[in-house]
Amino acid sequence: MDDLENQLSESESLYNEILYSLNAHIAVIDEQGDIIAVNKAWVEFGLHRGVRTLALIARGSNYFEACQKAISKGDVMVKQAMEGIQAVLRNEIPYFEQEYPCHFHTHKRWFLFRVTSFYKEGPKAVISHEDISSRKVAEQEVLKSFEEKKAILDSIHDGFFAVDQSGKVTYWNDKAEVILQMPKEEILNKKLWDVFNDATQSIFHAFYDKAVDEKADQHFEAYYENLHSWYEVSVFPSRKGISVYLKDISARKSYVETIREQNRKLREIAYIQSHVVRAPLASLMGIVQILQQSPASDPLREELLSYLLSSANELDQQIRNICNRTVDGDID
Repeated sequence: MDDLENQLSESESLYNEILYSLNAHIAVIDEQGDIIAVNKAWVEFGLHRGVRTLALIARGSNYFEACQKAISKGDVMVKQAMEGIQAVLRNEIPYFEQEYPCHFHTHKRWFLFRVTSFYKEGPKAVISHEDISSRKVAEQEVLKSFEEKKAILDSIHDGFFAVDQSGKVTYWNDKAEVILQMPKEEILNKKLWDVFNDATQSIFHAFYDKAVDEKADQHFEAYYENLHSWYEVSVFPSRKGISVYLKDISARKSYVETIREQNRKLREIAYIQSHVVRAPLASLMGIVQILQQSPASDPLREELLSYLLSSANELDQQIRNICNRTVDGDID
């Protein structure tokens, strides 16, 4: 019997030493909220926060009373924490967790508040406050980096979107919303070709597949019938999927087509000049040459003058036709 009591005593002593050595701030409370055990980290944290605070959370004090003081001042997170503790003690939930900030004048800190239960002479709750500041700082750095990259991608004039290996859209910048007339809320985390199912047989789909299959960048221009627009597209494959940059080049295409049309007009005008205009002009030149060589009394002179007037009128009409076609754009 004495050996059993010694073993139990040693076990309890070991339990206390383990509890006392843990880095997390730990306290054990009973069903009424009375603190029945604390570890070294809990005490040191209380001292760091001030003697008045320690008096509220030291062994023998009531944890619920300390919570009520904070709740009366409007602390919503403490209210949620207290409700979580009570739910664990009533065995309504197996555990409760909550992250919360606890900033000091010199630096910022975050903690993970966790509550679990055990039963010994009635329900008990183990409350721990684990310092997760390093993790939160790292998370904020990652978030900051993401926001910076997002700001850059959203500020560029090109549309940009990213697609993962499963075909889901993971990023869709503001310009892509405008260029492709697709709000990001309607496409993010959805498969690209499920949303643009009318383009599954298009050149866009072919080049995207080619980029993935050949693991090579692709650059092309294509017309998207659904939006009646031309696009200049660059596709860059990676181990995560593809990144796509695109510009709406419809205005440029229209301008090029206008230049081509003007060139066609000029070619037709040149043809008219070389064939249609030169015929009556040649007649005029021939008649003038004959008139110069014939005497004034020549009976054919009047007939030649009539031919001269007719050729002049024909030349005038052809010149008018050229002017009208140039102004009206009628090149048919």
